[in-house]
Amino acid sequence: MVVRGAKIYLATYYDNPGNGASRVTYTTNASGSWTHVTVSTGLSNGTHISSASLTTYDGRPMLAYVKQGHVIYARGLTSIGNFTHETAAPADNGADSQPSVAINPKNDWPMIVWAQSNGTQYAYRNAAGWHSYRVMNGTVRALLEFDVSGHGHIAAADGAGGLWYSMRSGGTWNNAHLYSHTVSNLGGMGFGDHIEISYIRGASHLYWVSSYTGC
Repeated sequence: MVVRGAKIYLATYYDNPGNGASRVTYTTNASGSWTHVTVSTGLSNGTHISSASLTTYDGRPMLAYVKQGHVIYARGLTSIGNFTHETAAPADNGADSQPSVAINPKNDWPMIVWAQSNGTQYAYRNAAGWHSYRVMNGTVRALLEFDVSGHGHIAAADGAGGLWYSMRSGGTWNNAHLYSHTVSNLGGMGFGDHIEISYIRGASHLYWVSSYTGC
Protein backbone atom coordinates (compact mmCIF):
# COMPACT_ATOMS: atom_id res chain seq x y z
CA MET A 1 0.00 0.00 0.00
CA VAL A 2 1.14 3.55 -0.78
CA VAL A 3 -0.31 6.69 0.84
CA ARG A 4 0.17 10.14 -0.71
CA GLY A 5 -1.66 12.79 1.28
CA ALA A 6 -5.24 11.56 1.64
CA LYS A 7 -4.92 9.26 -1.40
CA ILE A 8 -4.46 5.53 -0.93
CA TYR A 9 -3.10 3.12 -3.54
CA LEU A 10 -3.36 -0.61 -2.83
CA ALA A 11 -2.24 -3.67 -4.81
CA THR A 12 -3.41 -7.18 -3.94
CA TYR A 13 -2.56 -10.65 -5.21
CA TYR A 14 -5.47 -13.07 -4.81
CA ASP A 15 -4.33 -16.70 -5.09
CA ASN A 16 -6.88 -19.32 -6.09
CA PRO A 17 -5.07 -21.65 -8.52
CA GLY A 18 -7.65 -24.39 -8.05
CA ASN A 19 -10.23 -22.67 -10.25
CA GLY A 20 -7.91 -20.43 -12.29
CA ALA A 21 -9.24 -17.27 -10.62
CA SER A 22 -5.87 -15.99 -9.36
CA ARG A 23 -5.48 -12.31 -10.12
CA VAL A 24 -3.73 -9.03 -9.36
CA THR A 25 -6.03 -6.18 -8.34
CA TYR A 26 -5.61 -2.46 -7.75
CA THR A 27 -7.73 -0.28 -5.46
CA THR A 28 -7.55 3.49 -4.90
CA ASN A 29 -9.51 6.50 -3.69
CA ALA A 30 -7.40 8.89 -5.80
CA SER A 31 -10.48 10.11 -7.71
CA GLY A 32 -12.48 10.78 -4.54
CA SER A 33 -14.48 7.56 -4.49
CA TRP A 34 -13.04 4.05 -4.25
CA THR A 35 -12.14 2.36 -7.54
CA HIS A 36 -11.33 -1.34 -7.88
CA VAL A 37 -9.53 -2.59 -11.02
CA THR A 38 -8.35 -6.06 -12.09
CA VAL A 39 -4.79 -5.67 -13.40
CA SER A 40 -4.13 -9.25 -14.54
CA THR A 41 -5.97 -12.60 -14.40
CA GLY A 42 -5.32 -16.27 -15.10
CA LEU A 43 -2.18 -16.30 -12.99
CA SER A 44 -0.26 -19.39 -11.98
CA ASN A 45 1.38 -20.41 -8.71
CA GLY A 46 4.45 -18.54 -9.97
CA THR A 47 2.77 -15.15 -9.58
CA HIS A 48 3.62 -12.92 -6.65
CA ILE A 49 2.85 -9.39 -5.57
CA SER A 50 3.07 -7.38 -2.36
CA SER A 51 3.04 -3.80 -1.16
CA ALA A 52 6.69 -3.57 -2.25
CA SER A 53 5.53 -4.13 -5.82
CA LEU A 54 3.46 -0.94 -5.91
CA THR A 55 4.66 2.63 -6.17
CA THR A 56 3.31 5.85 -7.67
CA TYR A 57 4.79 8.51 -9.92
CA ASP A 58 2.99 11.69 -10.98
CA GLY A 59 -0.09 10.25 -9.26
CA ARG A 60 -0.08 7.13 -11.44
CA PRO A 61 0.44 3.58 -10.13
CA MET A 62 3.19 1.21 -11.19
CA LEU A 63 3.13 -2.52 -10.45
CA ALA A 64 5.57 -5.38 -10.91
CA TYR A 65 4.69 -9.05 -10.65
CA VAL A 66 5.92 -12.44 -11.82
CA LYS A 67 3.68 -14.33 -14.24
CA GLN A 68 4.44 -17.62 -15.98
CA GLY A 69 8.21 -17.21 -15.87
CA HIS A 70 8.37 -13.49 -16.66
CA VAL A 71 8.61 -10.27 -14.67
CA ILE A 72 5.79 -7.98 -15.80
CA TYR A 73 5.73 -4.19 -15.47
CA ALA A 74 2.27 -2.58 -15.41
CA ARG A 75 1.83 1.20 -15.58
CA GLY A 76 -1.40 3.04 -14.92
CA LEU A 77 -2.21 5.68 -17.52
CA THR A 78 -4.34 7.46 -14.92
CA SER A 79 -4.51 7.39 -11.13
CA ILE A 80 -7.43 4.93 -11.23
CA GLY A 81 -5.79 2.41 -13.55
CA ASN A 82 -6.03 1.81 -17.33
CA PHE A 83 -2.92 -0.34 -17.11
CA THR A 84 -0.44 -1.06 -19.87
CA HIS A 85 1.68 -4.21 -19.52
CA GLU A 86 5.26 -4.90 -20.59
CA THR A 87 7.49 -7.96 -20.19
CA ALA A 88 10.58 -6.67 -18.38
CA ALA A 89 12.65 -9.85 -18.08
CA PRO A 90 12.55 -13.64 -17.80
CA ALA A 91 12.45 -15.13 -14.29
CA ASP A 92 13.46 -18.64 -13.29
CA ASN A 93 11.40 -21.11 -11.27
CA GLY A 94 13.10 -19.90 -8.10
CA ALA A 95 11.54 -16.44 -8.39
CA ASP A 96 9.14 -17.06 -5.51
CA SER A 97 9.45 -13.71 -3.76
CA GLN A 98 7.84 -10.36 -4.51
CA PRO A 99 9.50 -8.05 -7.04
CA SER A 100 10.12 -4.42 -6.07
CA VAL A 101 9.63 -1.50 -8.50
CA ALA A 102 10.71 2.15 -8.43
CA ILE A 103 11.31 5.10 -10.76
CA ASN A 104 14.68 6.84 -11.07
CA PRO A 105 13.92 10.49 -10.21
CA LYS A 106 16.73 11.75 -12.46
CA ASN A 107 15.68 10.15 -15.76
CA ASP A 108 12.20 8.67 -15.15
CA TRP A 109 13.38 5.14 -16.01
CA PRO A 110 11.57 2.32 -14.18
CA MET A 111 13.59 -0.39 -12.47
CA ILE A 112 12.52 -3.71 -10.96
CA VAL A 113 14.49 -6.03 -8.67
CA TRP A 114 13.63 -9.57 -7.60
CA ALA A 115 15.26 -12.59 -5.99
CA GLN A 116 15.52 -15.98 -7.70
CA SER A 117 17.56 -19.18 -7.39
CA ASN A 118 20.79 -17.71 -8.81
CA GLY A 119 20.68 -14.43 -6.88
CA THR A 120 19.17 -10.96 -7.00
CA GLN A 121 18.36 -9.63 -10.48
CA TYR A 122 17.44 -6.19 -11.76
CA ALA A 123 15.77 -4.94 -14.91
CA TYR A 124 15.49 -1.36 -16.12
CA ARG A 125 13.96 0.35 -19.14
CA ASN A 126 15.53 3.13 -21.18
CA ALA A 127 14.95 4.45 -24.70
CA ALA A 128 16.26 1.16 -26.16
CA GLY A 129 13.89 -1.06 -24.15
CA TRP A 130 14.29 -3.38 -21.15
CA HIS A 131 17.64 -4.75 -19.94
CA SER A 132 18.22 -7.25 -17.12
CA TYR A 133 21.28 -8.48 -15.20
CA ARG A 134 22.31 -10.24 -12.00
CA VAL A 135 23.36 -7.89 -9.18
CA MET A 136 24.55 -10.05 -6.27
CA ASN A 137 23.64 -12.83 -3.87
CA GLY A 138 20.12 -12.89 -2.46
CA THR A 139 17.67 -15.69 -3.23
CA VAL A 140 14.88 -14.95 -0.73
CA ARG A 141 13.73 -11.34 -1.14
CA ALA A 142 14.99 -8.09 -2.65
CA LEU A 143 13.97 -4.44 -2.15
CA LEU A 144 14.71 -1.41 -4.33
CA GLU A 145 14.78 2.31 -3.52
CA PHE A 146 16.21 5.39 -5.25
CA ASP A 147 17.70 8.31 -3.39
CA VAL A 148 17.19 11.93 -4.47
CA SER A 149 20.43 11.83 -6.48
CA GLY A 150 19.13 9.00 -8.65
CA HIS A 151 21.32 6.28 -7.13
CA GLY A 152 19.64 2.89 -6.88
CA HIS A 153 19.91 0.98 -3.59
CA ILE A 154 19.11 -2.74 -3.24
CA ALA A 155 18.82 -4.84 -0.08
CA ALA A 156 18.63 -8.61 -0.46
CA ALA A 157 17.88 -11.45 1.95
CA ASP A 158 19.86 -14.60 1.19
CA GLY A 159 18.61 -17.10 3.77
CA ALA A 160 21.64 -18.75 5.39
CA GLY A 161 23.80 -16.43 3.24
CA GLY A 162 22.74 -13.45 5.34
CA LEU A 163 22.01 -9.87 4.27
CA TRP A 164 23.38 -8.13 1.18
CA TYR A 165 23.33 -4.51 0.04
CA SER A 166 24.30 -2.73 -3.16
CA MET A 167 24.32 0.87 -4.40
CA ARG A 168 24.58 1.85 -8.06
CA SER A 169 26.95 4.72 -8.74
CA GLY A 170 28.87 5.62 -11.90
CA GLY A 171 27.20 2.80 -13.82
CA THR A 172 28.41 0.12 -11.37
CA TRP A 173 26.72 -1.79 -8.56
CA ASN A 174 28.88 -1.74 -5.40
CA ASN A 175 28.06 -4.77 -3.26
CA ALA A 176 28.50 -5.28 0.49
CA HIS A 177 27.81 -8.32 2.71
CA LEU A 178 26.21 -6.78 5.81
CA TYR A 179 25.27 -9.82 7.89
CA SER A 180 26.40 -13.46 7.77
CA HIS A 181 23.66 -15.28 9.70
CA THR A 182 20.29 -16.48 8.41
CA VAL A 183 18.02 -13.71 7.08
CA SER A 184 14.59 -15.10 6.21
CA ASN A 185 12.93 -11.91 4.90
CA LEU A 186 13.16 -8.13 4.65
CA GLY A 187 10.99 -5.52 6.31
CA GLY A 188 11.87 -2.34 4.46
CA MET A 189 14.55 0.12 3.41
CA GLY A 190 14.54 3.89 3.79
CA PHE A 191 16.64 7.03 3.80
CA GLY A 192 16.94 9.75 6.37
CA ASP A 193 20.33 10.96 7.43
CA HIS A 194 21.43 7.37 6.91
CA ILE A 195 20.39 4.24 5.02
CA GLU A 196 18.35 1.91 7.21
CA ILE A 197 17.30 -1.68 6.42
CA SER A 198 15.05 -3.89 8.54
CA TYR A 199 15.20 -7.66 8.25
CA ILE A 200 13.90 -10.83 9.87
CA ARG A 201 16.50 -13.05 11.51
CA GLY A 202 15.52 -16.69 11.93
CA ALA A 203 11.80 -17.31 12.23
CA SER A 204 10.44 -14.26 13.99
CA HIS A 205 13.05 -11.75 15.22
CA LEU A 206 13.04 -8.32 13.58
CA TYR A 207 16.33 -6.42 13.36
CA TRP A 208 17.57 -3.32 11.59
CA VAL A 209 20.90 -2.10 10.33
CA SER A 210 21.91 1.52 9.67
CA SER A 211 24.79 3.10 7.79
CA TYR A 212 25.31 5.16 10.94
CA THR A 213 26.67 2.04 12.68
CA GLY A 214 29.30 1.57 9.98
CA CYS A 215 27.50 -1.16 8.06
